[in-house]
Amino acid sequence: MESLRILLVEDKPEDVEDLTSLMENAGPRGLTGEPWSGLEIEVAGSQEEADGVMDRQHHIVILDLRYPDKHGGPVSESEFQGMKWLPKLREIQRDAAIVILTNYPDIQTATQAVRDHNADDFMAKTEPFLQIAARIQAAWRHAREIKWAREVMRGEYWGMLRSLATRVHLEDVARLIKGHRSALAELADEIESGERGALERAPGWIRASYERLWRDFEEATDWIHAGNGKPDQVDLVEQVIKRMRVLYGGQVDISQVCLASAAVRTHGSDVKIAVHEVVRNALESNDAPEVRVSLEQKVEGFLIGVKDNGPGLRPEALNHLFQPGFTTKGVGERHQGMGLYIARRLLRAVGGEVEVRNAEGGGVQAWLTIPHLGAA
Repeated sequence: MESLRILLVEDKPEDVEDLTSLMENAGPRGLTGEPWSGLEIEVAGSQEEADGVMDRQHHIVILDLRYPDKHGGPVSESEFQGMKWLPKLREIQRDAAIVILTNYPDIQTATQAVRDHNADDFMAKTEPFLQIAARIQAAWRHAREIKWAREVMRGEYWGMLRSLATRVHLEDVARLIKGHRSALAELADEIESGERGALERAPGWIRASYERLWRDFEEATDWIHAGNGKPDQVDLVEQVIKRMRVLYGGQVDISQVCLASAAVRTHGSDVKIAVHEVVRNALESNDAPEVRVSLEQKVEGFLIGVKDNGPGLRPEALNHLFQPGFTTKGVGERHQGMGLYIARRLLRAVGGEVEVRNAEGGGVQAWLTIPHLGAA
């Protein structure tokens, strides 16, 4: 069981002493309604000190509005330093309950703090501490509910992304089946024309074609498996890169991949879809595409490179590549501008990243970072 961590941003020593004493007397359960192993209160008396502890995650942040930039410096009469800091604070401390405690409890400031900057509550220092403690407890429950809702929405969101990607991947499966159907049609033409030995070769050829089609179908549909929500062991060479040849044949050059295997613990379905989307995007960059795939091992995982032989991108296009709906290929059912957006969101969900830039000598170079998630 962990300790309840509270950050108190307050520059007046007497208020710090009073609030600290009252919170210690109330205890962690009195402030949250939940059991904790202990209580840790960190105090910042200036913006400089607050910035220094911002990255340390806290469960509750109690924020004054007027305090100096530097310890011992003057307090501006016209600016609310806490209000200026609040948006950045909320961005870093996403799961914390943020409570504004101030001597300036006007409606306009309260509305701005809660509605515009997502503070969980706003109250005056003059309120009795029992009421303040009750409000802190309510703010903590509100923060827990928001976190739970965000996790539920995140699950729905990844499901939506996979659904969008799946619609495109099914086209690959259909193309695979059509390719085998064309080969069977050629065999039928040979038999009908009376070509010597065609009929004798047919049973073995059909059986081999069927087995190859089934194996390729299983490998192709592996892209759309949603997984069980837990990290698993994935071999990037065998399960991701080599299968590009199954789907795209000679259009994808993997000769630069010298590693025999590249085992990484990650969410396999997300990584497979992300890599697939980047390769598809590269293949569609011009009328005669050729894509080279590379793989490097890093301390924290692996780096996959995807380079096309297209004309490259205009600088203004590079700035918008990852925006949903943005495409350089023209608007249509096939080109909806979602591929790179899906790839980046899915990779970032597993701690990775996608970067795209124009390559020296022409074409576009994409780098996909695939980190180890560890055993947790």
